[in-house]
Amino acid sequence: MAYHSRTTHVRQGHELDVARLKRYLDDHAAFDIPGYDCGMALSVKQFNAGQSNPTFLLTLTGGDGGALRLVLRKQPADVKVASAHNVAREFRVLRCLAEADVGDGGDRVPVPHVHHLYQVDACAHASSARAAAEDASATAAAPDPPGLGVDWYLMDFVDGDIFDDPALPGVPLEGRAAYYLEAARVLARLHAQPLDGTPLAAALRTGQPRPPPPPPPVTPLAPLQQEKERERETQPQQQKAGPPRSALRGSSSGGYFARQIKRLALVSATQAEDAPPIDGLAELAARLVAALEPANDGGGRTARRPIFPHAKQQTLLITARAVARNA
Repeated sequence: MAYHSRTTHVRQGHELDVARLKRYLDDHAAFDIPGYDCGMALSVKQFNAGQSNPTFLLTLTGGDGGALRLVLRKQPADVKVASAHNVAREFRVLRCLAEADVGDGGDRVPVPHVHHLYQVDACAHASSARAAAEDASATAAAPDPPGLGVDWYLMDFVDGDIFDDPALPGVPLEGRAAYYLEAARVLARLHAQPLDGTPLAAALRTGQPRPPPPPPPVTPLAPLQQEKERERETQPQQQKAGPPRSALRGSSSGGYFARQIKRLALVSATQAEDAPPIDGLAELAARLVAALEPANDGGGRTARRPIFPHAKQQTLLITARAVARNA
């Protein structure tokens, strides 16, 4: 399905000040984007996917009927955890991938071209500095000219296909292999990007690592806990309710579902120290681990994240969402 057909009206709570945004684009002559003209009319629709960071289709229409389409991706209005909506990181990663030195004969990771990153804090700081330079008593006026109130960036719109079903039912059977091979090729190219000392490594870095949590306070055991401790010391250890280690060997790196099954088995085994094991859980977990198919255990790498542009059949384009989950 073409991506532009996945748009709807701007939903309540996600409204943009279109006139103010257009003035901002005109003031910057839309960052020298080919085809942009200040006389174009701006209309906005919202994509119905990727709503961790709301994403909008900007259509600029000229008097001659020509149209320019761009994509604006922004933080939600009620950002509570900035690191979970780091659009500045997305912008920098996409730009680094587009500009990466691939050497002789190398291929770049295909990404949409990014044009402009707007950060509210940086703009407010710059406005205050300008106001202070002009008049020591002046205050910054209009610290957020485009009026979105959050960080956002602008990138090219790419018309292409996004498949909801990884079986690709709309693609002829003989043509599906090419899509799968292209997806594998581009994802391998993404993961092969060098990181040590590169701009991409700096773009991926989101801040200092968190300090380890303080150790929990030592408190006296309640009478019931003391009794359980005594029983545990005097009785042989109960058989843990989990699949044999051989069944789980390698599952820590075997994909999303394998990790979840292993976690379930370990939690059940811990609980079985204080309560009878759940009948059949160990056998079920072992069967599930044995039956996992790697092709269906991709975690965040789903068919809905990349775009296959119409202009280049069976060529995959990595989107911001795919980069965020794979980088």
